Amino acid sequence: MQYIKDVLRKSGESEGWNSLLEAGRLDISFEDMVFDAVEPIRGLFSDEDRRIAGQSLGEQRGELERRRAATEARIAARTSSLAGEDVGKLRQLAIEATDSEEAIAINTAVLGHAPKDVVAMNRLGRAYEEIGLIDQAAETFRGVVAADPGNTIATKHLRDLGRRKER
Repeated sequence: MQYIKDVLRKSGESEGWNSLLEAGRLDISFEDMVFDAVEPIRGLFSDEDRRIAGQSLGEQRGELERRRAATEARIAARTSSLAGEDVGKLRQLAIEATDSEEAIAINTAVLGHAPKDVVAMNRLGRAYEEIGLIDQAAETFRGVVAADPGNTIATKHLRDLGRRKER
């Protein structure tokens, strides 16, 4: 892999490359690209290269998973604490929510009372997107479109999420 790094570096330094190098993140970022078989460099690496990169990234990926699990636990605890609240009060809290985790908890609680509330579903999808839970965001926006096929907010977000995934 070092050979490929050297070849890519000599082929043209860019601001992105230099920022990664200066931040000491080049190896992790590069290994992540190799592991995920990112285009256009996919053909430059073998399955063995990807296996080695995956092993090297194990600790970092494990930390990301631990953080995600902690986030989900906080959201679940907050959602549970809202279980007895009136739907009107929950909707007001949803309007006032500024924290993404709080918005997820509140809008999930709203949907517990009103499962077809497309406003709460759109807010939930946006909050998922803000904290990087892209699959949950897409699933939520698909639910909005199923309940309200003409919903332009959900349609726009689904289109944008699709573009992100393509990249």
